[in-house]
Amino acid sequence: IVRDNNVYRWAGSMLLDAARLRKRGELDRVTANAERSAIADNVVPIFERRQVAGLR
Repeated sequence: IVRDNNVYRWAGSMLLDAARLRKRGELDRVTANAERSAIADNVVPIFERRQVAGLR
């Protein structure tokens, strides 16, 4: 029962899920075409990486 409720296992699972979502977003961005962006111009990507002021 401890193995099933291990916080490290849970955290690892969450990180893997986040990586999959981030990768899916990158693939969508690469494969997007102009027609799609014209149709969905009001959609806001929630997993897009942004530059933070002062950091590079």
